[in-house]
Amino acid sequence: MLELIEITARFDGVTALSEVSFSLGEGEFLGLIGPNGAGKTTTLNAISRLYEPASGDIRLGGESLLHRAPHEVIRAGIVRTFQNLALCPRLSVEDNVMLGGLWRSDCGALSYWFGTPRSRAAARQFRAIARDAMAAIGIGHLAHSPVASLSYGARRRVELARCLCAQPRLMLLDEPASGLTDDEASDLVELLKGLRNSHGLSLIVIEHHLDVVMALSDRVVVLDGGKVIAQGPPDEVSRDPHVVEAYLGAGA
Repeated sequence: MLELIEITARFDGVTALSEVSFSLGEGEFLGLIGPNGAGKTTTLNAISRLYEPASGDIRLGGESLLHRAPHEVIRAGIVRTFQNLALCPRLSVEDNVMLGGLWRSDCGALSYWFGTPRSRAAARQFRAIARDAMAAIGIGHLAHSPVASLSYGARRRVELARCLCAQPRLMLLDEPASGLTDDEASDLVELLKGLRNSHGLSLIVIEHHLDVVMALSDRVVVLDGGKVIAQGPPDEVSRDPHVVEAYLGAGA
């Protein structure tokens, strides 16, 4: 489904990624781990086109993504979250989630502002999709609550529902369990596994909670110093001496 082929990224003369290569199968969950500064978020930024690689290629279904602008990546079926929550706290949960589907609209901003019949019909459609996404994530009962009133764990679920509202093929999650309790992190793993079965999702997840990565991932890719030092099944990677030295031994 997705291929990274010898991706190199540099910033002000510093090499953040050096010939990083790995692939992702259809419906596969891939964990991306490594010590701080290893290049994990840079990798997601390259896939989502926020960073332009110095060399290499990124292919989705055999087609290069490098000709797409960042705002066009969602049309290829890729959505992502960031380390920090990016929600509109004064809006309701439903309105926040609905934003994930607005990229499908061909109505201009002024159409929504003036409430034209066409924009109202589009809004009804997106609201229905948002309600399905909230139900899938388990937050349908919070639809009319302002995001500002929610717990941190509930806000994380709103972010996932917004991604799901975009009806993606591939989700890129940057530390989705950050700030969650152990029980919430365990629930997150089960939720994401359920979404794979119900929505046919593929997933790349960055996570410092190793128990989450090991429970969630079919395969794990380990970065250190911008290079891939190991990849394979979670139990195999966890025993790799290079991983133990570079990652586990770093106190992660």
